[in-house]
Amino acid sequence: MTDKISGSLVHAGNLSHYISVMDGMEVHVITLGNKNEQFKNGNVNVHAVSKTWFLTPFLCPFVLWSIKHIVDKINPDVIHAMRGFPYATIAVFLRHKYPVLQTVFSLSQRELHFDKSPIWMLKRILVAIPSERYALPRIPYIIVQSQFMESLIREQTKSKINVIPEGIEYERLQQFQSHSPLNDPPDIFLAVSFRKLKGIDILIKAIPAVIRSVPNLKVHIAGSGEEEVRLKSLVKELGVENHVKFLGFISDEGEKYQWYNACKIVVVPSRWDNEPYAPLDGAAMGKPAIVSDAAHSSVVIDRKTGFVFKSENVEELASKILKLLTDDKLREQMGKAIKERAKEYDWTKVAGRTVEVYKKVIVDFRR
Repeated sequence: MTDKISGSLVHAGNLSHYISVMDGMEVHVITLGNKNEQFKNGNVNVHAVSKTWFLTPFLCPFVLWSIKHIVDKINPDVIHAMRGFPYATIAVFLRHKYPVLQTVFSLSQRELHFDKSPIWMLKRILVAIPSERYALPRIPYIIVQSQFMESLIREQTKSKINVIPEGIEYERLQQFQSHSPLNDPPDIFLAVSFRKLKGIDILIKAIPAVIRSVPNLKVHIAGSGEEEVRLKSLVKELGVENHVKFLGFISDEGEKYQWYNACKIVVVPSRWDNEPYAPLDGAAMGKPAIVSDAAHSSVVIDRKTGFVFKSENVEELASKILKLLTDDKLREQMGKAIKERAKEYDWTKVAGRTVEVYKKVIVDFRR
């Protein structure tokens, strides 16, 4: 995904939809919006609270009260907080009245090291980090997307933790494999937000070593963000302008998956990540992935569905890229393996596993 919409929001939207179409399930989503309103999005009931009030510090308690009022009106069987402040904070306040759980996608304390924007750093220090430290020890059930995140969370809480990976619409995405092939297929494709923690510069630095053996190498990168100017300057500095193409932010889903379907491999060189979308998107198209050990992608099993390299190690990354691009048989074998593994990440299965956690939370609460 790119930075036009956060991964946690995409996850919340998909999970809400797939649970809402299950028999006997009624889903309500409470979120911040441009104005106070209530509407239907498919089978999902959406309740928006004006974020204008939220941006004004002395009105923040009113927003919390408004969300609590909506929750009490719905009277839910279970509350699932999908992000930190204010949602997890409200879940903590209501944990004695309703069964509650939270999905933790990342930790602000870790991401703080990669923030360049003073505003975002200030928000993390003043709001996000204190909110995490308050909520994590008090939320009785937590869902994380990787075993690595589980190990980090266990240092801060005694809550019951369930590992449920990110989801993809595996069956629906197969339609894009039948599309006409692109005229200029890349060797490597990646759609990602241009942030320091994504490590795109590490991939670019590996290119000079790769083109010595693969002189016609083509790397296409889609996305936008704060690192864009620096990344383009790095491409010029290394003299690899003929090998790297920046596609900009791709809003059309069909176009994005056409690129994944056309490429040979996906590379995710993150400095810090947790179950990133790119390896999963590529996996649905049968493309093996090379990921850093800091990406924590559960779909990539080293030497089976792709390769894992040490984060920041440009030489090792270049070696792994060369291995996959020059060994057609290995690349095909890993592509088939990762596509088969991707079936387990289909949203129907992820939603089903999440509902099973809901049942545990409800039973424990009633006890």
